[in-house]
Amino acid sequence: MERWEVYAKLTFSQVFMKEQADLKFIFTELDDGVLGRGSIPMDGSVSFSEDFEFDFGSDTSVLQDKYDFESVAVHEVGHASGIAHTPQIEGTEVVSVMHPKSAPPGEHDVICTL
Repeated sequence: MERWEVYAKLTFSQVFMKEQADLKFIFTELDDGVLGRGSIPMDGSVSFSEDFEFDFGSDTSVLQDKYDFESVAVHEVGHASGIAHTPQIEGTEVVSVMHPKSAPPGEHDVICTL
């Protein structure tokens, strides 16, 4: 979540009692094809689909057939912070982290840059 801390006045830290958390990450059943959901306005939760395989690794490579958890989390935290989807700028290859389309598994480096 350091990516948001660089660009917004947000600070993330891990707490061990859910009552202390302003933002909770949960894995649950979501609509077909939905990787995650961050609510606007923020209700304190960011949901991730339990139907998809996520890569939780800390390096920049993403395992084949898995989605990069950090990339999905950054996108959904954006929604939970009140940011809507942004379109791709015509004529560029750069896609905002808030672009609504996700890359296929293993191809997340393009859509995850802030």
